[in-house]
Amino acid sequence: MAHNWSFEDILKEMPLADSFGVEEFHPRMVAYLIRMGDLCDMDNNRFNGVGIKVFGNLGEENLAHYFKHKSVETLHISSDGIVVVANVCYDMIQRECEENWLKHMEKAERDSALKNIFQNTVKEHINWKSWLEQEVTAGKMHSMELFPEKKFISVPELKYKILIDGEESESTHKNLKFLFSSEKAFKLIEDISIYQNNKLIFVRELIQNALDATKMQLYRTLSAYGFQFNEKTSPFDVERAYPNIFEEHAIMIHTDYSRETGKVYFSIRDKGIGISMDEFKRNILTTGRSWPERKEYQDEIKRMPEWLRPTGAFGIGLHTVFSVTDSLTIRTKSDSENKANEMTLYSGKKGGYAFCKKTNQTLQRGSEFSFSFLLTEELKEWVTGSNGGKLFLENVNDGIQKEIKKIMETWCVTPMVPIYADQDYGIPAFSQSTWYNELSRTEKENQLIDQSVESERYHFAFTDDYRSIMVWDREKDCALSFGMESMEGNNVCYKGIRLTERMESGKCSDSLYLNQMDVLDGAGNDWVDAARMKLSLAARRKLESVVEEATAFAKRIYVFMLDEFYQNNDIRNLTNDIDAMANRIYQKKEISLKEIWTEGCELKKKYWGMPERWNHKMLTRKTLPYFLIVKMLDKSIKLWDPESGICLLYTSPSPRDTR
Repeated sequence: MAHNWSFEDILKEMPLADSFGVEEFHPRMVAYLIRMGDLCDMDNNRFNGVGIKVFGNLGEENLAHYFKHKSVETLHISSDGIVVVANVCYDMIQRECEENWLKHMEKAERDSALKNIFQNTVKEHINWKSWLEQEVTAGKMHSMELFPEKKFISVPELKYKILIDGEESESTHKNLKFLFSSEKAFKLIEDISIYQNNKLIFVRELIQNALDATKMQLYRTLSAYGFQFNEKTSPFDVERAYPNIFEEHAIMIHTDYSRETGKVYFSIRDKGIGISMDEFKRNILTTGRSWPERKEYQDEIKRMPEWLRPTGAFGIGLHTVFSVTDSLTIRTKSDSENKANEMTLYSGKKGGYAFCKKTNQTLQRGSEFSFSFLLTEELKEWVTGSNGGKLFLENVNDGIQKEIKKIMETWCVTPMVPIYADQDYGIPAFSQSTWYNELSRTEKENQLIDQSVESERYHFAFTDDYRSIMVWDREKDCALSFGMESMEGNNVCYKGIRLTERMESGKCSDSLYLNQMDVLDGAGNDWVDAARMKLSLAARRKLESVVEEATAFAKRIYVFMLDEFYQNNDIRNLTNDIDAMANRIYQKKEISLKEIWTEGCELKKKYWGMPERWNHKMLTRKTLPYFLIVKMLDKSIKLWDPESGICLLYTSPSPRDTR
């Protein structure tokens, strides 16, 4: 009756001594000894092989119990102590399961079952060890309430050692749990609704985690190279000094769909700092511990430039994985440990159990996060579409990969390092992105304007056609891309990850638009919400002044350039020729495109020369306006409407005329 009682119930419900006729007996002592005897009944022959064969195959749950007993190598029980040594060996479990218990399964299904049986066997030992420890401890603490003085029994010491493939592991010392930091849970609850319509949002979150670990390693690598950081150091300075440094730290994503199991297998691999066993216990198991809260990294992070510091402010993104799966496996290697680690985290629905072990598998520094999830009928239709209710199942893998790439394109606009998906698709690093790559070139190549417009605060560069200007704000660690035309997107990013809002900018002259902005400053919780989707109100107000000041700077550069433009007689002549051409086109209603094209080419030859002589990046201040005018001419030809006979020609008044 008392077999499953709590220890407190035994003390409460059972008397210390009782009698039957003339015989005295002691219910509490008997109950305690039976409970201890049952817990010690764990030798490796407990399961009856004949009975198993008679009654049939063992399921995954029973196999964990089976291998728990079979893995016991030492069981010694005496009045002095209880000694248990168990060695849970994957090879042994795999061999026996493939020969007997799981031979009917397909390989993918069998591999998944083997992993579960192996980890559950370890978990069974941990639970058994915990029960024994509780019972031994209770017996020692309450010995006077259990045993009569004349029959006092000394509770033996317990030594229970659990080995995984012959070695001790952190996860066998105690039952590790994957937990939420309570103070962060409420913040997550406030913002979690924004995730609901993003079925694969875990891709963004895992990329963010990989980027954070990679940034830490980038700093260590650059420091080892002897690179000297200062308050004005930018990502573009690093790119010029070490052109391949960001590419060498690329992140890789792989996806595959198995028609056998109906599951999607997803993995993401980084070349970051890796996760040591201590790091795993301190920071990964307690979700919500952000990088600034991790004491072991605080001094290092303070020395890093703002733009290189890890982004993760809330530490909750990893939990998005459990919206599609119950378990996540991490294979990782850090420079602080000789061996790699393998860790498996289970969702709260599975008790939040965490399994970890050292592995002899050769891994390079960094981490790989992998898991599988069942592709439900709803998800199948979502990624493949439907036709008369029939799914195009043969396109599932392509559909999944397409959706993964779409997630990458949507959120990862300018990551610090490149991100590749299945090796055939990639997003370039921040310093090499189409938005900012010109800033990575040398100062001589970039800055074609006089020294008089150079700025201590801003570093700037034009695109090849000079219709866009890129600006790096050294004080605010912010990159902005302005253009003469508004481009679709108007992205606002926090450290390379797009946010779900836009920032408007003023116009320079006729048209200067803010098309892209990357904020690389500060800690994430100072700038964005817990879901990392929106700017905080304070951050938005701060950025308004950043954008206003950068816009004014970009305007000043263009005004200076146009001033130089209108001081040149040749440029005035070119402007007059273009105006005359535009008037003729407008007045002559039946002019052909061929005539326009021919006249335009003649103007190019007259003022510019032959195309083979064009060298955009070697333009002098004098020839730059020629190029701008020619680009305007090209645009006017393309915009000409043959139906109306009207050419929409862009011509700019002199800045002096508009003052």
